[in-house]
Amino acid sequence: MDNRTDQYGFYVQDQIKLPYQFHVMGGIRYQNVHQDNLTRFGDILGGGSSTTALSDDAVTPRVGILWRAQSWLSLYANYVESFGPNKAGAILESGALAPPTSAEQYEGGIKTEFFDGRLRATIAYYDLTKTNVATPSPNGVLAAQGISVLTGAIRSRGPEVDIQGEILPGWNMIATYANTDARIIDSGSGEASYDSYQAAGTRFWNVPSNIGSLWNTFEFQDGGLRGFKFGGGLTIRDGQNACCDAKPAEKIPGYATVDLLAAYSLYIGKSKVTAQLNVNNLLDKQYFTGLNSIRGVNSAIVDFGTPRTFMGSISIQY
Repeated sequence: MDNRTDQYGFYVQDQIKLPYQFHVMGGIRYQNVHQDNLTRFGDILGGGSSTTALSDDAVTPRVGILWRAQSWLSLYANYVESFGPNKAGAILESGALAPPTSAEQYEGGIKTEFFDGRLRATIAYYDLTKTNVATPSPNGVLAAQGISVLTGAIRSRGPEVDIQGEILPGWNMIATYANTDARIIDSGSGEASYDSYQAAGTRFWNVPSNIGSLWNTFEFQDGGLRGFKFGGGLTIRDGQNACCDAKPAEKIPGYATVDLLAAYSLYIGKSKVTAQLNVNNLLDKQYFTGLNSIRGVNSAIVDFGTPRTFMGSISIQY
């Protein structure tokens, strides 16, 4: 299967500062999407090939307002719409390409700064609705061939917290937390046998309710160890419902992973050279990021998480 997606867009945006520390932003975007899909059939399916194409466009707005009530406190709200291609190569049972997906999001929150900007925090709440979401077909035979069905609309909403800053000279910290309530609000397939497995109100699959992370780094500022940086982080995710029609509903257990890094930087002339080593999933935790059960077949497709991974890099800034 070969899939090609071409996207063309044009947008204008402006931001204006008003009296009493108000800032407003507005923009509009035009986007055109064109997809071509070529499917080649093996000898077992009689050979040959099938070509499908799709073109669509949309105009989407975005607006926002921010009020800087104090030098250390800002309140904001925004509304954004988006439009884009569905997942690459998503084919419906009719043989047509899955149409583009669109979304609209409302968000509001508070931004704060302390200690002359060294510590920053954002608390936000969002409500995102996405339409025409391609999901695996509940028919096991079709799913094995990569056929998708459309979920009419999925709404995700919840709070997010982001805290970052320099606790002490050289010691930086980032902490994040998000709670996501992702539910189907429109089955949308138009076929009763399919709609039963993605009924409105059902929690959407493979989306954990809670995700949190904590990352700390320390870089020596002077002395013989100046330029060395060490750090570590912890990421935690709770369980999530499996896709799509397991009875009773399957659930993937939550997990936690630990990451480490070590780096050394030095200046050569005016250029900064940094060598860094990252170790992801230090404890080699075995976990699953997704599970798709197949209707009518006593089997499932499991997505395994990345095992312990070492990655080195060298970067030059000039």
